[in-house]
Amino acid sequence: VIRSASFELLMQDIRSKIIGLVMLAVGIAYIVFGHHAAAKMKDIRNKNFPPRVIRRKFHQFDINENGYLSFKEFYALLRDLDMDISLREAELLFISVEKSGDIGISLEEFQYFWEKTDGLPSLDELFNP
Repeated sequence: VIRSASFELLMQDIRSKIIGLVMLAVGIAYIVFGHHAAAKMKDIRNKNFPPRVIRRKFHQFDINENGYLSFKEFYALLRDLDMDISLREAELLFISVEKSGDIGISLEEFQYFWEKTDGLPSLDELFNP
C-alpha cells in the first residue's frame, strides 16, 4: 500500500511537469506568433496610412458606431489596411491593444498602437528583463 501511494505521487508529479512543459511551449508559440504579427503591423504602419486616414477608417469599421472596435471589426480593419494576418495573429494584437478592459478598442488605443508602438517586446526583453 505504501509503495502504491509513493508510485501514485510520483505519477502525479510527472503529469504536473508534463503539463507545465506543454503550457510553456504554448506560451512560447504565442510569443513567436505575436512577434511575427507585430512585425507585419510595423511594415504596414509605415506605408501610406497617415493619421487622418487611420481615423477615417476606424470610424468606417466601427459598424455599430459605439466608438470601439470589436474583434471582428478590428480584424476587418486590419485586413482593409492590407495586413496579411492570420486570425490567431489578429487575436494576439487585439489583446495587446485593448488594454483598458472595456468593450473593445477605442480610437485612442488604436491610434497609439498604430503610430507609437513597435509592437510586442523582443524575445530577449522577455527572457532577460
